[in-house]
Amino acid sequence: MTNKNEELRMFQEKYLDFLEGGHDAPPTLENLGDEERRLAEAFIETIKAARGIDPYASRPSIEQLLESRSEKADTHRKFGTGLQLHLRETVDPEAVVSVDTASDATGLDSI
Repeated sequence: MTNKNEELRMFQEKYLDFLEGGHDAPPTLENLGDEERRLAEAFIETIKAARGIDPYASRPSIEQLLESRSEKADTHRKFGTGLQLHLRETVDPEAVVSVDTASDATGLDSI
């Protein structure tokens, strides 16, 4: 184990001790390098997200998940159909339509 990994491991242990009430304040990130600081911040965010999970909550069934996915697909399909109809009704019939795949990919990546 390198010294850097040891510093990160010690930070994680101190942070968990803080969450369990062993310290009044969380440990600082001051003595960590840039990479270790980034990993420590990711660790903190993961712990925060995990603390909000209720382990006793009931989980949806596979059928419910598939139904929800189907409803979303239907909504997207209806939106796409409505958008096409709107464009057909409002776009100038003399307009030239061209496909710009680079813009399409950028737009899809932003979702």
